[in-house]
Amino acid sequence: MIAIDADEPQTLNWHFAATSKLRALAELLYGRPLHLTKLKVELPADPTKESHPPYVDIEIYARTIGGDDRLPPVDRPPMLTAPALIEAAPNALAEWFAQYETLSAALYLLSTVASDRRMFINVRFLLAAQAVETFHREACPSTIVPAEDHAAIVKALTAAIPPDTPKAMRDKLKGTLEWINEPSLRRRLNALIAFARDGRSDVMPAYGKSFIDAVVATRNHETHHGEKPSNLLTGAEMYTASRRLILLLTVLFLRRLGLPSDAIQIVIAKHLEFRTLWTTTDGL
Repeated sequence: MIAIDADEPQTLNWHFAATSKLRALAELLYGRPLHLTKLKVELPADPTKESHPPYVDIEIYARTIGGDDRLPPVDRPPMLTAPALIEAAPNALAEWFAQYETLSAALYLLSTVASDRRMFINVRFLLAAQAVETFHREACPSTIVPAEDHAAIVKALTAAIPPDTPKAMRDKLKGTLEWINEPSLRRRLNALIAFARDGRSDVMPAYGKSFIDAVVATRNHETHHGEKPSNLLTGAEMYTASRRLILLLTVLFLRRLGLPSDAIQIVIAKHLEFRTLWTTTDGL
């Protein structure tokens, strides 16, 4: 349990927001959703009235509707406890609160992927791929070329569109050109995997070119359909790829909190599924 002790009086909404952020961190460390069932708030009473206790306790109960409430509970310890997290990265909690707004969009997607065990496998895969893209976009903002170069390229290519091009095609080309400076999913995956490897060529053997090719081809096919690629992931392979993307995101979040690579290796080694996904090419 972690108590939130504000330096100065705060609104109830402030306490709710802080509690929500801590719960999100706990969900990351557990690797699954944790539903808030009780929030206890202690409000200082009027110190001039001796008849009042020193604090007034307010207990708020909540219940999550939907999700996995009707399924058997998952009895699995966290990958990393709060004390162990702080021991490995003393500034982890401060970093979590400081980066929460930046990382929250990807975190929400990651939580959604883990929140419903009844989710269709292709939906789970698409959400995991989207979470990876969102993490890179928010946490590692980058473009292929500087903005001024992109503007010049768009202007030149727009001018080169033949004048007799139908309006529908012209509009589509202009819309496409506006986004050509965004890194592709392949480029984002390469960058994030390199960051997770941290210069260690002997880790993450499954996260090579064939894995990236298959994830990109499958995401594109599941989004747009059309001719099936030869490396399309289906069934158990799609599930395994989703779990590997989830593991990648988990490692990236831990790195952002300041955990060194050796501490992350220890965390993964204690997690039966993640250890297999991290150290082998099984299932894909």
